[in-house]
Order: sequence, then structure tokens, then C-alpha cells
Amino acid sequence: MKNEIKKTVIAITNILSSNNEGSWAEIFEKLSRELDVDCESSILSLKGLYGGMGSFNDIILHENGTPLIRENDELDDLRHALYNQLTQAIDALNNGKY
Repeated sequence: MKNEIKKTVIAITNILSSNNEGSWAEIFEKLSRELDVDCESSILSLKGLYGGMGSFNDIILHENGTPLIRENDELDDLRHALYNQLTQAIDALNNGKY
């Protein structure tokens, strides 16, 4: 499960860094590395990025004010995949199966 999460986080990092979202890319890159050190804490930190104003959910990739359709679709797919992976991992942690 950790490896799936890490692959998704790396893909998110790549799309963010390729589309001028360096600060968000740095956050995901840091949490990707931390998955190997403290997996549970990193999973919870990643899940926490989804809530509130200015959250990961609010990112819209654009160039010169024009939304990037393909890139936003890809980011949205990755965002949903990661959320589902994190939810499953947290459920497993809570049930002692991780």
C-alpha cells in the first residue's frame, strides 16, 4: 500500500512541478520521502492536505490565466486516486491491518 501511495505522490509532484506549482510540489516531495521514515504520520499529513480553504483540492493548473484542461484532468485523477489510497491505508491502520 505504501508503494502505491508513493507512486501516486511522485506523479503528483511531477505534474505540480511541471506546471509552476513549486511550493506544492515541495510539500509532496517532502512527504514522499517521509513515507519511508514515518509512514503513518506521512499518510495522515497527506490526508490533511485535502481540507480547508487553499487546500490541495483547490489547485487549478493554468498558464497565463488559462486553465490547462489535460493537466487538470490528470491532476484530478491523481488527487482522487491518492485520496482513496489514503482512506484505505488509514482504515487499515485503524484496524491494525497495516
